[in-house]
Amino acid sequence: MNFTETSISKIQPQEARYDIPDDKIKSLYLRVEPSGVKTWYVYYRHPVTRRRMRRKIAPLEQLTVAQAREYAKNYIAKVTLTGEDPIDAAKKQQNRAATLQELIDTHYAPWLRANRRGWKFTLECLGHFGECLTKTVDELTVLDIEKWQAERKTEGHKNATINRRMTALNAFLNWATKRDIIPQNPLRGRVERQRETDFARKIRYLSPDERTRLLAALKKRDAKERDYLRTAVLVSLNTGIRKGSLLKLEWDDINWNLKRLHLRAETMKAGYARTIPLNKVALKALTDWRKRTTESGVPISSYVFPGQSPAIPLKDTKKPWNNLLKRAGIKNFSWHCMRHDFASQLAMMGVDILTIKELLCHENIKMTLVYAHLSPLHTATATNRLAALYK
Repeated sequence: MNFTETSISKIQPQEARYDIPDDKIKSLYLRVEPSGVKTWYVYYRHPVTRRRMRRKIAPLEQLTVAQAREYAKNYIAKVTLTGEDPIDAAKKQQNRAATLQELIDTHYAPWLRANRRGWKFTLECLGHFGECLTKTVDELTVLDIEKWQAERKTEGHKNATINRRMTALNAFLNWATKRDIIPQNPLRGRVERQRETDFARKIRYLSPDERTRLLAALKKRDAKERDYLRTAVLVSLNTGIRKGSLLKLEWDDINWNLKRLHLRAETMKAGYARTIPLNKVALKALTDWRKRTTESGVPISSYVFPGQSPAIPLKDTKKPWNNLLKRAGIKNFSWHCMRHDFASQLAMMGVDILTIKELLCHENIKMTLVYAHLSPLHTATATNRLAALYK
């Protein structure tokens, strides 16, 4: 259409919105909404990505036809000459002038809240960087981070804690780089992680004597208390399930016929649903517990381990668990160590590392390889192959 004040006034809205191109400036369009609202837009193909782009200019009443044409003409000229969208360029310049804290508050924090279950912990880690967050991405240097690391070590922080917070900062910078919020991660490949103690040495699992004492103390306690603890411990030791997932289990998550346990995505650390098997010990523990928590054939709660009311799951096991360990005479063994015990026992029985990975619901094989040194299978298999050379 040849846009004039008269021709535009005659344009009528339709059931769906539609665009009308200008016959003089091909990149200029007038969008007409079903409500009758009319807006100037500029359309063009990006010179680098070749994607078709659309940018809002202004409502019809704010610009005359001549002004809208001039705006569209100048906009396309800037894109052609610079190879970059002027609005994107302005946003990038604005982001480069913003402090890291402002970028986190404006861009990263909303994304974390919408996409990550552990967003509170991530923001807490980032909050420990203090003065570093008052700098812009161009001002942040490796020296700033090395100084921060040295100060944390002086304060007595463990290397694992420092590395955990560094991981959060790098994740944020990489996220912002990937989305063109900042030009690049200024720390990428330039900051060394603090040396940690060999994790394999820190893996804690039960000795045969400790297991005997733990089960004896558990049986004695259950005869008196008759609460959830015995079931929760036996299921944890025989499935390797994380505590958070265990306490949020619902009876509908158990497939009694297939002897499987469904772990819902919202209860999992990585946010992905998984299914794991139940062995005889775990299945019997759950069966006995179901009988205890059933009235007139109906469970008192949809949760396997209900909290203070049937409508909510159990929140904490700290006090009963610590008292149990004290009675059993077991030291330095947290609830999470039962997960280590599950994996360690499987490895020492010769179960291959990939199977252990699946049972632990690990996303990365590197997380499971810390148990590889306990497995005699992979080393024995490797060396036995050499025997064929000497027949």
